[in-house]
Amino acid sequence: MTSVAKLRLPDHSFLSDAQVLEIHDGGAGMTDDSRLDALVYRTIESGNAGVEKHPDLLPGGTAAVLTIPVYREQELRSLVLLAAKHDPPPAVVHPEPVGVFEVWEPVGPYEEVALASGYYGRMERFQNVSTFVRFERGNGLPGQVWEQQTAVIHDDLGNHPGFLRAAGASADLLQTAVGIPVIADQFRSSVLLLSAHRTPIARGFEVWRRSDDEFVLQQASYFELGSACQVSPGTTMKRDAGWAELLLQAGGAVLSVEPTILTHAIEFPEDQVVPDCGIAIPRFDGQSLVSFMTMLF
Repeated sequence: MTSVAKLRLPDHSFLSDAQVLEIHDGGAGMTDDSRLDALVYRTIESGNAGVEKHPDLLPGGTAAVLTIPVYREQELRSLVLLAAKHDPPPAVVHPEPVGVFEVWEPVGPYEEVALASGYYGRMERFQNVSTFVRFERGNGLPGQVWEQQTAVIHDDLGNHPGFLRAAGASADLLQTAVGIPVIADQFRSSVLLLSAHRTPIARGFEVWRRSDDEFVLQQASYFELGSACQVSPGTTMKRDAGWAELLLQAGGAVLSVEPTILTHAIEFPEDQVVPDCGIAIPRFDGQSLVSFMTMLF
């Protein structure tokens, strides 16, 4: 188990913590909180992503925890835990956390997904809209993730033609949405992270897809990172380098604080803001790593 919070998250981050846990023989390593341990084992039992919001089941100072399982050859190999922080006390100068966790699952006889669980904080309008919406496979961000079987980024949500809840997102100051597939023997859910600039979930998101013997950056969204470390779509990564090498070695999600991993081995001027740490969430097809999404903190 490795925790991002112990390494350093920005003070104004939406997250209070982020962890990656390896799964061996159906069990996970211990976290530093018994309530998180119980949540981990509930996730292992269900085999799917979920959002826990009950205060009695969460560590102190945590408003919600999103769990994302990662499979390889239909075997649960790792879990990613993202914890949303509570609203700060009145005396604290940091802004009120704004962000969203969602899990969308297939429902009914048709190829549709509906909201299974979510955390919205005080964003009641956006929550109300989301509760009654269903997306066909291929439509909206949850449906696109299902159709493409890979992570998808929507940026500038208020004006994005593919983000069908754009009006609600714009009103609630959400700028970026990332969809992540959970796939075991079949598609299980689309996990959505909706991030605001004033309290970002991460300072960078990247989606890489395999092309022959390398990986190609398909999409990226950055905030507060120096322009020199913002990688352009079309950039390639060898299978034996960077995040790709780590993911292939681990066979599951990974966390890194290694500068050469976080910056793709590019040297930057000292005045550039670079990530302190990052998490990569892979998508395997059998044994093959076909794509992955990175979160840069």
